[in-house]
Amino acid sequence: MMKLITFIREKVKIALVLLRSKSFLTFLFFLTLSTAFWCFEAFKETNSVELAVPLRLKNVPDNVVITTALPEQVRVTLRDRNSSLFYYRYFHRPTPATVDFAAYANPSCHVRVPQEDVKRSVMRNFEATTELLSLLPDTLEYFYSYGTKKAVPTRLQGKLSPAEGYYIVSQTLSPAEATVYATDRQLDTISAAHTVPLYLSELTESFTTPVMLQGIKGAKFMPDTMQLSVEVDRLVEKTLALPISPLNFPEDVRLRTFPMKVNVTFQVGMKEFRNVSEQDFMLVLDANDLESPTANTCTLRMERQPAAAFRLRLSQSEVEFLIEKTSAQ
Repeated sequence: MMKLITFIREKVKIALVLLRSKSFLTFLFFLTLSTAFWCFEAFKETNSVELAVPLRLKNVPDNVVITTALPEQVRVTLRDRNSSLFYYRYFHRPTPATVDFAAYANPSCHVRVPQEDVKRSVMRNFEATTELLSLLPDTLEYFYSYGTKKAVPTRLQGKLSPAEGYYIVSQTLSPAEATVYATDRQLDTISAAHTVPLYLSELTESFTTPVMLQGIKGAKFMPDTMQLSVEVDRLVEKTLALPISPLNFPEDVRLRTFPMKVNVTFQVGMKEFRNVSEQDFMLVLDANDLESPTANTCTLRMERQPAAAFRLRLSQSEVEFLIEKTSAQ
């Protein structure tokens, strides 16, 4: 330990001697001087930089709704001395460039702002020596209306797919309607508010998620975000014995089938398993399906089934039958 302390002391003494030496101080002086000279020359050089400048629309009347707004900022590329660009990048906070609504109002309710007008407003932030090389976006436009609106239904766009062994019980957009603001002419062409395309697969759980409405140029939806609620349930298998009902047979006959009941196997959601019963189905033998008046076999048909039942399978699709008269000819 003492050897380490002694070694450190010796090194500190050597460093102090070097600091006091005239040659080291001279080297440090010229190094500082050359660095300052290099920085001075570098700041005199000309270069370019890209910056963002806020953009604002002013003097909008209270009865006007901006349906498609201007961008919140424009990107400008400037050329000047490095000293000026350094200041712009790290210290300068540009004031917003403005577009006066009153200066461009017109019957079409669609304004394309001349880029030269925006450039003049942008360049008020910078010195006269600064050159504007480019301004993006190159097309600046906005749409508006005088409060004309209507309510339209909301529609989900896309596809939701359950995983194997599951099914989608319901999918609901809330609210069911949105208010759209636009000109009278454009309102006539809008019948629904569609969401941005949404594609989800292998769903196994219920969920709720926000979904944006797909924008229409010149129109504004309020609200512009919907809540999508999707209920997913697991499928299980269930089997019921269904009686066979006659259909389109004369009233004076009685139908006997062999067997009298046929099993139907189907898939149903776990939440609906106990609610689905034989009364929800109607399995018929239709006289119109007989191949001939003397036939003694016929194909069965499911006349009614609940919406909660999927992938129905009959234990047999064809049965034998007898027709008995119940009254005198």
